[in-house]
Amino acid sequence: MFYIALFVGFLILFDTQLGIFEALVRNMTDAVNMSPRFQELVGGDPRRFYYPFMLVLIVVIAVVLHFFQPARLVLISANMSNFGALVFPFALMYLNSKLPRPAKPPWWAYVLLVLNFLFFGFFFINFVFKELTGDALVQF
Repeated sequence: MFYIALFVGFLILFDTQLGIFEALVRNMTDAVNMSPRFQELVGGDPRRFYYPFMLVLIVVIAVVLHFFQPARLVLISANMSNFGALVFPFALMYLNSKLPRPAKPPWWAYVLLVLNFLFFGFFFINFVFKELTGDALVQF
């Protein structure tokens, strides 16, 4: 039973990671493909960016996995999520500003986005400071 459970767990985790990886590459390709300059650069075929970007990302991930221990990778991964939480509130504010007046969110949504930035920003800055100096700003 152990080997069957191990194999099923592998299939579940492999499928999940493959889906996340493909979504990352696809989202990046979709984001840069909105630029007319980028479309001109790739000749109107986003596959010219999609597959090379996928290969570069595979190499970067392989190097990172080779040089870092698993516990360290979990810390880095968790804090990359915190970094995303620093960037996306401002991206959402910008995109919301482009909406027509009836579709714009209320003022308190912007306050929540700024609070999100401050909350996750604290943990990200604390992590980066600890990595650079060896001593955290706030020890938990």
